Amino acid sequence: MTDAIALAKSNDIKGAIALFKKAEQFSPGIDLNPDTKELDTNPQTTIAPFIVQNAIVLAKNNDIEDAIALFKQAQELNADVDLNPDTKDKIEQDAEALAKELAAPSIVRDAIALAKSNDIKGAIALFQKAQKLNSNVDLIPHTEELDKNPSISAYLYRAINYYGQEEFNSALEDLDKIIEINSNYAYAHWGKGDILSKLGKKQKARNSLETAAKLYKKQGNIEYYQGVIQALEELDSK
Repeated sequence: MTDAIALAKSNDIKGAIALFKKAEQFSPGIDLNPDTKELDTNPQTTIAPFIVQNAIVLAKNNDIEDAIALFKQAQELNADVDLNPDTKDKIEQDAEALAKELAAPSIVRDAIALAKSNDIKGAIALFQKAQKLNSNVDLIPHTEELDKNPSISAYLYRAINYYGQEEFNSALEDLDKIIEINSNYAYAHWGKGDILSKLGKKQKARNSLETAAKLYKKQGNIEYYQGVIQALEELDSK
């Protein structure tokens, strides 16, 4: 049984089916996959979930066409197979849509790398590509908000990179560009306040932090609002 499952995991469908059938000959009614709660006696439906997992790996690595092909192979084995078992509320059966959805975060990561390497145009292009694959993809996953603006995302990641390298003036320039695009982007005001505080510009830092606090409060983002209030308190203690 273990050998058959290993073949299924390596996409050798014919070989896996042959071994499963051989096992059935020796022991009719045998559970072909004892790791599941259900009794699996059909070689094809037993193999399908393993093919789905391989397709998911391909999709997450941006190999969309091969992922779609594998998803469809799994459906040929079992028309009712769930292509995305991680979702609890529905059974996913759209191979193309799912492959694109799973690929989008990988492209976002590539875009982030470009932004951090100072290739803003390239980063924006990749962020837009990710959005074409999945219109709801989050371009800045580490923030609480769902961020959808490619330009803001690119400048923010470059600003974060500048910040890490202590190139504070360059980081401020990128944060100002974000605020020009969207003056209500609280995260940029918060970051600006933090940098201005490090540069000893206390009043300007206070202005930026107070703006961030007002925006977060208006948005109902209590966690980030409290974070900014704490930053203001730390500023006052300096």
